Amino acid sequence: MLRLLTDSHVPPAIAETAATMAALEIVALRDWHSGLYLHESDARLLVLAWEDRVTLVTYDVNTFPLTVKERLEAGLSHAGMIHASQTAII
Repeated sequence: MLRLLTDSHVPPAIAETAATMAALEIVALRDWHSGLYLHESDARLLVLAWEDRVTLVTYDVNTFPLTVKERLEAGLSHAGMIHASQTAII
């Protein structure tokens, strides 16, 4: 099953609504691990998501792609990244 984690740029209501509409596991960052990682850096979130095997969902097309690129260039993997458009989701 695809497991998704919306970052702090995506309103939690998106995850809550999607979880009721689709057969997937999706959680907002504020609810993941009781909000423990709400203010983590992009790089740290990629590590944590990889460890938990969740794919990040974000509107952030400015900093996350660079962070993913740096991680891959360092020979490290990640659990996936979905860049969503605010206008397409809201």
